[in-house]
Amino acid sequence: MEINTVIQAVKGRLEALWPGEMVYEDQLPSDFTRPSSLLKCGAVEIRDVNIGLIRTDLTIRITCFAAVDEHDSSRAQLNERLDRCLALFSGGALSVEKRYLTASTVSGMTEADNAQATIRLSWTDMRPGYQESDQQKMEHYELHT
Repeated sequence: MEINTVIQAVKGRLEALWPGEMVYEDQLPSDFTRPSSLLKCGAVEIRDVNIGLIRTDLTIRITCFAAVDEHDSSRAQLNERLDRCLALFSGGALSVEKRYLTASTVSGMTEADNAQATIRLSWTDMRPGYQESDQQKMEHYELHT
């Protein structure tokens, strides 16, 4: 599974949560519209699971922007957007390429003009280039308790 595929699945969830609103990726244009959201790929960590598998941990930051009145964004609107965003990813699994990822960590905070949610998703894949041989397969396993 690729990182961009996971990001697109997150983007789809946000578009369904707030239909008609823009979901920007990586950076905001100078004339961005509000309300809207911004997705950024954060830290990516790849670790060994075993000889044939690796585990990828991906952190995604979602920045939510509320409508602005004559003064500034409403803190109450930002808190509401943060609540809805956190609930979206702390509940069920995220469907990505016939697989289902659950967020291991969901956190957030609000600032003067935006709310930021951070989600951490993990999945396991075959190690690139790994070829399993018949000698590596376990043929007999006994468990004594």
